[in-house]
Amino acid sequence: MRCLLFTTEEISFKTGQPSDRPIGICSKPSPDDETVFQDVVVSFLCVEAGDTALDAQKMAEEIRKFSADLVKRRVLLVPFAHLSNSLAKQPDLDILFEEVATSLDKCGLLKGRLGVGFHRSLLSRWETRKHKCSVAFRDSKHGSPSVDFDKITQHKKREKKDA
Repeated sequence: MRCLLFTTEEISFKTGQPSDRPIGICSKPSPDDETVFQDVVVSFLCVEAGDTALDAQKMAEEIRKFSADLVKRRVLLVPFAHLSNSLAKQPDLDILFEEVATSLDKCGLLKGRLGVGFHRSLLSRWETRKHKCSVAFRDSKHGSPSVDFDKITQHKKREKKDA
């Protein structure tokens, strides 16, 4: 299971046509498919072949940590197949996506979720200026990358000073 996380001041999605890939996908709309969300952590989630309930629990915890680190209390969960070439098939995809959503909902973090199997257009106002770690990638199989954002920030300040 892989996830791309970022904070945004505002994001809007417009649902397009149902997807015909991967083969056998059954599109499932949600009530949130044409909505504007404000001040959220967006979680583009990809469920991969071989993922288990343990991977879903790990990913929900990673999303929770990211949200807590940024003092955000709301998460928008978006299915996103483009993070892997080895996608889970339905019904595993639906079950594991739902498990992550349920876990976040139990913590009071879930703001919304989008349905599986649709093309979407999106418009977002990024919030990178407010947080030094407002974008992150997580992989339940290989662990989270360890990045010391304070060192990166200090290095960039030194570069500007030396120039």
